Amino acid sequence: MAMALVPSPLSTSSKQPLLETHLHTPLQTPGSWTSTDNLSSRVVFGKAAPHFTGGIFSERRDHIHPLGEVMEPPESASSAGNSPLPAKESGGASTQNEHEVDARSVSLLDAAKVEDSQASFQEKALTRESIIEHLSRQTFELAEGMLLHSILIESGLELKTFEENILMNMYGKFGAVEDACFLFHHMQQPNVISWNTLMSAYLHQKYFFEVLELFSEMHQEGFPPDLITLTIALRSCAGLAAFSEGRLIHYLVVIDGLEAEISIGPSLILMYTRCGAWKEARFMFDNMLERDDFTWTIMILACFDHGHYEDTLRLYRQMQQEGRVPSKVILLSALKSCTNLSDLVQGKLIHKYIADSAFAYDEELAGALVAMYGQCRATDLARSVFESIRACTVTSYNTMMGAYLSKRLHRNAFLLLNRMLEDGLIPHAAIYSKAVQACEGYAALEDVRDFHSHVIMSGLDSEVMMGTAVVSMYCKCGEIAEARSIFSQMKVREVLAWNVLLATCVQLQRPYECIEVFEEMLRDGIDPSKEAFSCVLSSCAHLGALEKGKIIHANVIEAELELDAVLGSALINMYGKGGAVEDAHCVFDDMHDSNVIHWTSMIAGYVRQGRARDALQLFDKMQQERVKPNSITFTNVLNACASLGALTEGQMIHVSIKDSELKVDAGLANALLHMYCKCGSLKEARLVFEDIVHKKTVSWNVLIAAYIEQDQYELAIQLFQQMQKQRVEADEITFVSILRACACLEDLELGKEIHSYVVQRGLGSGIIFATTLIRMYGGCGALQESHWVFDEIKEHNVVSWTSLMTVYAQQGHGEEAIELFHQMRVEGWEPDHFTLVSVLGAYASLKLSAPDDVVQACFKCNFKSDVQLGNALINMYAKCSAIKSAESIFEKMRGRSVVTWNTMISAYGQHGFGKEALELLQRAHQEGISPDELTWCHCLSICADLGSLGQGKLIHRGIVACGYEANVGLGNAMISMYGKCGAMEEAVFVFNSIQRDVVSWNAILATLSQHGFVEKVVQTFRRMRVEGIKPDEVTFLSVLNTCRHAGLVEDGCDFFKWMRDSLKSVLTINHYGCLIDLFGKSGHLDVAEDLICTVPFYTNALLWMTLLGSCRNHSDLERGERALDYVARLDPGNAAPYVLMSNIYATHGRWADVKMLREVMLKKGIQKRPGVSTIEVNNRVHSFLPRDMRHPDRHAIYKKLEILNQELKAQGYVPDTRLALGDADEESKKYLLCHHSERLALAFGLIRTPSKEPLLIVKSLRMCADCHAAFKLLSTIVDREITVRDARRFHCFSKGLCSCGDYW
Repeated sequence: MAMALVPSPLSTSSKQPLLETHLHTPLQTPGSWTSTDNLSSRVVFGKAAPHFTGGIFSERRDHIHPLGEVMEPPESASSAGNSPLPAKESGGASTQNEHEVDARSVSLLDAAKVEDSQASFQEKALTRESIIEHLSRQTFELAEGMLLHSILIESGLELKTFEENILMNMYGKFGAVEDACFLFHHMQQPNVISWNTLMSAYLHQKYFFEVLELFSEMHQEGFPPDLITLTIALRSCAGLAAFSEGRLIHYLVVIDGLEAEISIGPSLILMYTRCGAWKEARFMFDNMLERDDFTWTIMILACFDHGHYEDTLRLYRQMQQEGRVPSKVILLSALKSCTNLSDLVQGKLIHKYIADSAFAYDEELAGALVAMYGQCRATDLARSVFESIRACTVTSYNTMMGAYLSKRLHRNAFLLLNRMLEDGLIPHAAIYSKAVQACEGYAALEDVRDFHSHVIMSGLDSEVMMGTAVVSMYCKCGEIAEARSIFSQMKVREVLAWNVLLATCVQLQRPYECIEVFEEMLRDGIDPSKEAFSCVLSSCAHLGALEKGKIIHANVIEAELELDAVLGSALINMYGKGGAVEDAHCVFDDMHDSNVIHWTSMIAGYVRQGRARDALQLFDKMQQERVKPNSITFTNVLNACASLGALTEGQMIHVSIKDSELKVDAGLANALLHMYCKCGSLKEARLVFEDIVHKKTVSWNVLIAAYIEQDQYELAIQLFQQMQKQRVEADEITFVSILRACACLEDLELGKEIHSYVVQRGLGSGIIFATTLIRMYGGCGALQESHWVFDEIKEHNVVSWTSLMTVYAQQGHGEEAIELFHQMRVEGWEPDHFTLVSVLGAYASLKLSAPDDVVQACFKCNFKSDVQLGNALINMYAKCSAIKSAESIFEKMRGRSVVTWNTMISAYGQHGFGKEALELLQRAHQEGISPDELTWCHCLSICADLGSLGQGKLIHRGIVACGYEANVGLGNAMISMYGKCGAMEEAVFVFNSIQRDVVSWNAILATLSQHGFVEKVVQTFRRMRVEGIKPDEVTFLSVLNTCRHAGLVEDGCDFFKWMRDSLKSVLTINHYGCLIDLFGKSGHLDVAEDLICTVPFYTNALLWMTLLGSCRNHSDLERGERALDYVARLDPGNAAPYVLMSNIYATHGRWADVKMLREVMLKKGIQKRPGVSTIEVNNRVHSFLPRDMRHPDRHAIYKKLEILNQELKAQGYVPDTRLALGDADEESKKYLLCHHSERLALAFGLIRTPSKEPLLIVKSLRMCADCHAAFKLLSTIVDREITVRDARRFHCFSKGLCSCGDYW
């Protein structure tokens, strides 16, 4: 009869994909017992095999879990071949004879063998009973069993239930589950044993889901499960990790009263442990009345598998205490638990037990002991166990190498590798990995070569993995040439070996070689991995090879590689270091899953390119995206804050670091320290520094350098001394910083000690240290030592020449600095940026214009873009009074910094171009330049010189707007500005509102002194001493000036003696000049002259000029001539002494001598500088010269002046023509006197300001007596308060009187 393939109950289309997905064994076509024409024609068993549907477990079909083995696997599952589940047939069905089952129908048998067995059975005349008995023994193969089954079928006898159970068990034993299933579903009267037999067959094949379906069907059919049924079901629940179904079966166990059965307990424990219900498993175990070895094994293994290593060891000890003998698997679990816990004590106890047991020579246990001792760092014990192994395997060697590596005994591990090769063992992948790891920590080239020799002798050099390992070892030793040589001889070169070569090139910083290896890789037709691309991109980044990097990026795109963390970061880093930050951002934006590494790389790129603000904005966006920063991210954003001086942002990031609970490593701590130092917050920097547990040299260096940057040199030296006490090794950077501090403190002795200490230790051989020594000695005034250090340098460079040149220039030896510059050029050295800045400073100090070759060198160095060089040029021209040249350089510069603007503003101010300086300030504001403290200080000084109160107040507002109002230096400048502009109330207000230092007191004292407020000067001086401020030489000078202005001869002398005798103050030539002027003004010219001759200084022109001024006041002709003779010799280019002497001659009517002096001045090229007077109207300063006709309002000014002269004449004023030089007629002299610059300024102020408004006029020279007399009368005529600040003091004219009391 023709037969078709009958689908097995397990072969439905709904089950097959699920099983193929979750089970490890492949599906194949079943044996012959699944063949029949159709279900109804299979009459042997009487009924068709229904599919399993419904039941209490049907909903679990989609929750099958792939598991490993369950306990008690079938003894001979492999004998049945692969899984019995049939593959779904795609086309018709094969046919066979229905009743004839011969050798051809048994696909699993050899035909000849079947015929022999059949003949043997026929000869024996087997009966039904003997066949059943033979099948019960199960001492045969599947083919024989199938043949016996066919004989029973051919007999035509109906099989009994127990016989069908035996047959079903036979099929289940050999894994023919579909045949057992078919047999079961055609049984006439199946019993519980039948159900159990089929379920057991499924269980042995790990068809856990089918077991539970069968269990459900059994329940529906009304068969009560017995102990075996429940045990099998529980094992299946364990295999599926089906917790709910397992609990339900546990409930059935309890209902049936079987919970106390010893055989059910292990199954329940197994089920709960596999389901992760650790508490339930433990409860079952603890409440079992009797626990056999199998139960202990299940429980201990479950503990170990779930990572409960302490419980594993506790159960192991408890098992021993109860007299149970642990099996090998339990001992292995216990030893591995000791390994994971690093429990050396318990491990030794287990070792002792093993040594006394039958497992003393078990190699697997010996390997576990070696691993345990290695993890516990007991390398000697690990070695002892290893040496006791009779026949070491590769696994044993692998374990011992791991033990050595855990103790960082890399050489021992490496030598063990050679020993393994000598023993003739072939390494596996784990050994290769450990060999390379050993080489990483040891990297002894000779040992690597020995190993290579062993490899060659062992014939393993042709193996790909071994060749790759050898290449890796040579790479770890830095011998990339040998590595490439071996690599080139390899027949098969895998990507791993290429990656090792590329990674080594990157580590050894050989970017060109890395690119070369990568290109060779492409030529060999190898598709680069992500690691290879990352390495070559890193090399491109190192070289800044942007174009090459773009080509490689194109290769990445062509290879369709996903941008992971490493490759994406490499691309971002390459573009960032290549300066193409926008391209880097494009890569960043194209990445779908940007992680912290990508964000960090992008932030680092911005920081590297100086775009710190963009870096901080990206960091804010990163936080909005809720990407958690790592320590490298924080390090980069802190560096961004440092470059910006953004203290607030830095503090916020510091808080974020604390909130993140991120471990602050050395790099992050130093970044925090650096940020606070750069932002000037040394207090917070010190707190961060103190929190660093293990402070390394770099941390000390950062804080020491910060103290020096903030001019806190003593603290820097104290920190260095603390560093030495804590025995922290200082490096060259440390010593360089301390030598800088010594130079600034002019502490020559400490500098010499540092020098000696460094030389004794054999350090400081570098050019940086040598140049720092030159600067240190030079800063301390020891130019000879500086030159000695310079001469000791073996190989000079531009830096060493520049350092010595700078030292000479800074110490006032400009000529020597210039000579060194020329000598350097003669020896063939071309000046660099720093050299030119230094030599320009030397020329500026000498007030000499640099020659053309120096200027041409500046042009060659592109001063237009070099801000520092351009500033030096402007300063040099300014000091030479070449303001037009300075302006030209300023206008040509493209990148002007705030220092450039400050230099030009200062140049204008120093040369009397105050108005131009203030206009330049407005221009700077229009071009977006933010003034700094020095800018404001220059401008305040200029306003003070001009007497521009309105502009000064505007600048004061600007200072407040910039947040500099608390700056003491600017506060002192504002006091001087307000004082010199006559605004005493504002000056006192600023003085009282700032944190005062000695300069603040000096500023207010000088202001009060200039105004002639004698009492207030005395009160302020006393208050200063009460507040504990120590007066300096400037303070005493202000007090002496007050006495001089007031004519307090006795008080001045007493104060001078008190300074000299009681306070032991250092008296300067300026103090003596005040005393000489005090005597001279009071008419004691002889005393003044005697004092000049006895001063303990080299007499300069200032003292004789002071005496000459007094001689003019008192018309002392003879003494005046002596004074003129001295001044003419000491300051030959000064016109002032000739003018004063001319006044004396004119007073005595000696016009011939006046003419003679004029001829002398003309012959010597000496020109009298005309007096300039300025007045501010509507915040604009107007300047006037004598008889000035340049002002736009000159007609109105002269008309007003004529009216004033007429009113003066009406009041009885007569010009003192004796003060008019020359032999002109009287009317001409009167005209000259009535058109002095301060009178023109007064006339302009009267016509351009409201009536009654006070006027302030600033004159560059001393106010003449005639103008002084005229202004007293004019204050009454115009009914205004008129203040004139001349070169000596303030004159406040009001109601016909002057505040000076006519004594000036």
